[in-house]
Amino acid sequence: MRNKDLVKINKIESLNTETINIQTIEIYSDSLLKNNPVLFDKLKIIAPKEGNVTPNDLLIEVLKFMYLVSVFGVKLTPSKIVDLGWHEFILFTKTYEKFCNEKLGKFIHHTPDVDKAANNRNFLKTIQHYIQLFGKPPDDIWGELSTTEWSDSQCGSCNSN
Repeated sequence: MRNKDLVKINKIESLNTETINIQTIEIYSDSLLKNNPVLFDKLKIIAPKEGNVTPNDLLIEVLKFMYLVSVFGVKLTPSKIVDLGWHEFILFTKTYEKFCNEKLGKFIHHTPDVDKAANNRNFLKTIQHYIQLFGKPPDDIWGELSTTEWSDSQCGSCNSN
């Protein structure tokens, strides 16, 4: 497993600095969809058909976004498709609340904002944090800007020595 696949989440009290990896998030997603088949059906309707995005792929990205919000504790903005998936997850109120409290250590509120400039800045922050913790975001879920940010981040630090 590569280092970028591991996410050290120290700020989530209930996880006690447990290392969270992509496989753990996939297990959470599988379990949520297995126990909530209606959520699977709703995500299937909104998952982009191009790129063959599955309901599980979409929920994994929703959960990653929620981790970012929990870890960084700042306003972040998801992609449109992640936001739609998040809306569906929130509708399963008991499951959503339990997931937030048990896996994130706190409830993640959804607060829409009409300030497009702020949303754009927050989306850029989201992508930067995503790259920092998870690596390259899938463009069929996060959009072309995520690919640009990924490419820009690959330079890392440069020196002339």
